[in-house]
Amino acid sequence: MTETFGAGSVSGALLGSPATTVDAVLIAAMEEEIAPLERRAEHLAHRRNVGAARAVQQLKLTTVELQMAPVRSAVHVLGADFMSVAKGEQTLDSIDYLNDALAALLDDLEWWTFALRDARQVTEAAQKVA
Repeated sequence: MTETFGAGSVSGALLGSPATTVDAVLIAAMEEEIAPLERRAEHLAHRRNVGAARAVQQLKLTTVELQMAPVRSAVHVLGADFMSVAKGEQTLDSIDYLNDALAALLDDLEWWTFALRDARQVTEAAQKVA
């Protein structure tokens, strides 16, 4: 799943896959969309175990090759909390550390999105002059 957001020259991407290995379909889709994704902020989302963390690391390397900027912040759901949400004992909204982590992630994604937008505009202006 790839979700892009933004308006006009401001955009970023949230990338995700349910797989615990590098998803060839996701990489192929990213490579096909290189021009629109270059120099954009991105965050990778997975919903599984340590295998998913390894897949995220591999996808981060791929996004760097595509000149995307992965953000540092992340949201990690602890296993016990995941199980209690799955059983209906609590909701994700009621878990404070997740709300804090999500706020930090969105702040980072927004900051990088605007910073990279400004950098792209400077580069485009310089190329027009040259």
